[in-house]
Amino acid sequence: MFLLGVLNLADRPLGVTIIAVLGILGALITILGGLGASVGGTFLSTFSGGTVAGLISGALLIALGIVLIIVGIIWLVSYYWLFKMKKLGWQLVIIFGIISLILNIIGFAAASKLGIVLTVIIIVYLWIKKDLFT
Repeated sequence: MFLLGVLNLADRPLGVTIIAVLGILGALITILGGLGASVGGTFLSTFSGGTVAGLISGALLIALGIVLIIVGIIWLVSYYWLFKMKKLGWQLVIIFGIISLILNIIGFAAASKLGIVLTVIIIVYLWIKKDLFT
């Protein structure tokens, strides 16, 4: 009962709640991955013995980590706003969904087929519910 009060399901469709909570968890994992890549890049650069390859690899890992942290924060805010039924959250999640769909189609691999299907389902579902966002 407490969880239902926190999630406030009366004001939000269950599907939006599920998408938002899973999106927030994914964003947190992305941020942690970015932190891990940055720390790993720092260690690689520090303990590479000063080799050019080690320094470049470390710098690339650090850059990747920073990008992942920034993307994760943007996703975190977007899905939080979606959870709060904000129109801007809906718009950002739709935009990121379309970008994700395009990237999955371009890099069409066996693993991305599921990503394509799930992304289409999420976009269509949120599009149907767009009038609920303020």
